[in-house]
Amino acid sequence: MAMKELVIQIIVDNREARSGLIDELISYKYETDTVKLSTNVTVAQLEVGDIICSDQVCIERKTCADFVDSFISRDIFGQMADMSRAYKKPIVILEGDSIFGIRNVAPEALRGALTGITVGFGIPIIPTRNVSQTSAQIATITRREQFRDKRSISIHGKRSHMTMPQRQVYVVAAIGAGVGPVMAGTLLKHFKSVEAVMTASIDELMEVEGIGKKTANSIREIIGSEYKS
Repeated sequence: MAMKELVIQIIVDNREARSGLIDELISYKYETDTVKLSTNVTVAQLEVGDIICSDQVCIERKTCADFVDSFISRDIFGQMADMSRAYKKPIVILEGDSIFGIRNVAPEALRGALTGITVGFGIPIIPTRNVSQTSAQIATITRREQFRDKRSISIHGKRSHMTMPQRQVYVVAAIGAGVGPVMAGTLLKHFKSVEAVMTASIDELMEVEGIGKKTANSIREIIGSEYKS
């Protein structure tokens, strides 16, 4: 059987040059007895996401430190909202050992952020250990999109400019468990911050008008459950 040579097309944000990801993707090669895979990388300034694999898959790459910094600044949720609006299948790649223990952010708050992304936005999080593994994962996703599913590649979306209160309501509403935008606003008025909502106990949640024991239990279950990718 003749060797099949495949070239995948990947668009990468120019700010990834410092991370080494662009170099890793350019040099990426994969070969079996029947397939030889290489990449054609285009560097551009992307408004939404960091890597474009097809017309429906956009990837946001975060190192563990990046993730925590984005959580503290609340940028992470605006980024997730932008990707969800622009692409059918947004993905987060979380690179490194652990997001916990960085900058003294409460583990419960970070678990709430992971819950907001995976449950609230429905965006999968793929863990990798380093930039080399990230590159290989991106290549695998892109190969599936472009050669198995026959998807073309294109850039979509514009960065939104949500106000801080809008972002905060969006994050809390993403918890689910019957918490919509109106109740999210009520919770934020009561607790004063997203972090305080995420760390509130069942009894504290039940002090909020409209939150019964069932809803409070559901909120705590979603936020407090161990994340399993």
